[in-house]
Amino acid sequence: MSPSLSSPWREFLEELDALLKEPIQLHCIGGFAVAMGYGLPRGTNDLDYRTLYPFDFLNDLQTMAGPGSALAQRHKVHVQHTGVESIPESYEDRTD
Repeated sequence: MSPSLSSPWREFLEELDALLKEPIQLHCIGGFAVAMGYGLPRGTNDLDYRTLYPFDFLNDLQTMAGPGSALAQRHKVHVQHTGVESIPESYEDRTD
């Protein structure tokens, strides 16, 4: 877990991590990605993601941490799958 994550994201993601049966990978977009990637003091209550590996875990992740989940209600933040289709070519090659 990144030491730069602030509350409530740190606690939310640590609790989500403990609930997962196996590691997952999210390709985040939107305000959360910009704030975390560039260290901006922008608040957001959702972590938008376009891609999830393994993808067959999508419904489970949304149930565990999506809007209305117990985890989201506890921390007042949630994950949200987005259907964005206009991602730059080779964006996966640009990630760490």
